[in-house]
Amino acid sequence: MRADALPWKVFVRDNLIRQVLAVAVPH
Repeated sequence: MRADALPWKVFVRDNLIRQVLAVAVPH
């Protein structure tokens, strides 16, 4: 795996976590 392939995976994972938190935690 290339090193430059990591940032976008971390970004996508962070986005998914944020979406889940936004749905799970009432604002």
